[in-house]
Amino acid sequence: MFKLKLILPVVLLVVVGAFVLYAMKQAEATPPAVNVTIVASDFKYEPATITVKSGQRVHVTFKNAGAVMHETDSKDLRDGTKSEPGKLP
Repeated sequence: MFKLKLILPVVLLVVVGAFVLYAMKQAEATPPAVNVTIVASDFKYEPATITVKSGQRVHVTFKNAGAVMHETDSKDLRDGTKSEPGKLP
């Protein structure tokens, strides 16, 4: 009985410690989210390219600063988004 009282807290401490280390490792592995604003003028986008880390979340804001309607298409974002001049989609 004495051994069980001694072993159980040690096992519990090891399991909790392993979980905490795993959670810390996961937090380090996930890059923070990036906010990107894409401004479309007449037949041009700024920035022209966006680079992010694999697995990184990206929050995209699209603004049409031009005089004509712009359309965006992406398999991962909302498909077929249209933006009137001077408006957000």
